[in-house]
Amino acid sequence: EFFRPIFDWIENYVSKVKNSILLSLNFDYLNSISTRCIINILEILEMYYNGGGKVEVNWYCAKDNEDMLQMAQEIAEDIKLPINVIPFSREAKD
Repeated sequence: EFFRPIFDWIENYVSKVKNSILLSLNFDYLNSISTRCIINILEILEMYYNGGGKVEVNWYCAKDNEDMLQMAQEIAEDIKLPINVIPFSREAKD
């Protein structure tokens, strides 16, 4: 599984290190499998947060990517973590 090393690292980090975590996300697109994996990562962080750990998530979404903005906002409502959905404008390319 592609995401297994990430899950293992996060689980190890939150069980041993016990420091603050700042997770920054920025996706143009997520398929259903990747979406589920991101949710799993956020759920691991949610357990850490509920246990007293400090966690903040900044999820950057292009303003013109309505699907990604909506997905990020829905996930932010479902996961009980400080998730900041941050819209940004893409720079125009010449």
